[in-house]
Amino acid sequence: LRERGESSVPSTIADELATNPFLRGDEPGLRARVHAAMADEPMDTPAQVFAATRKLKDAKVYKSMTDAELPL
Repeated sequence: LRERGESSVPSTIADELATNPFLRGDEPGLRARVHAAMADEPMDTPAQVFAATRKLKDAKVYKSMTDAELPL
């Protein structure tokens, strides 16, 4: 996409809400995947899911995860 000068990011708020794990902390599926990767972190609130997702990103844990394990 970038080679053709096209955007490689979602183009609408709806797309962003559907694809950005940082905006979906209230989804049970995302919460379960993040909890599987960060079992010691609390996951009681969307803010805690956000924080754990951020820790995964900061630690680059996602680089060693399979697509099925990624919190997407």
